[in-house]
Amino acid sequence: MTDRELRKLKRRDLLQLLLESEKEKRRLTSELNGLRSTLEKQELVLEEVGSIAEASLQLSNVFDEAQKAADNYLENVRRVCAERDRKSRELAATRIERSRRMLEETERRCRSMEQEARTHAKLLLNDAAGAGRGDTE
Repeated sequence: MTDRELRKLKRRDLLQLLLESEKEKRRLTSELNGLRSTLEKQELVLEEVGSIAEASLQLSNVFDEAQKAADNYLENVRRVCAERDRKSRELAATRIERSRRMLEETERRCRSMEQEARTHAKLLLNDAAGAGRGDTE
């Protein structure tokens, strides 16, 4: 409405317009408050989504670091196992060589003792044969 039209209205009509505009103002204020509330909720949701994305990224980093730690652990276990395997093989080779030398020494001693026993047995047989000849004479 124009100013001229408003001046022509009666007091009652003006009050009616004022009441209607007050109702419209309250309705618009209520709608505005509702929209603000909705906007705040959406902003909170966006913050949560941002927080979730950030948390997801941090978790991803945590998992990456955990994987690296697990890979390092496995590599160390493999290295330690390989080192122990190498040392065990060296020790086994050393013990096998030592056992071979001990066996050779034992066999040499056995042959020597056998030779000594044969020599001693021949001497005893010769002495016995000589004593047997001396008794019959």
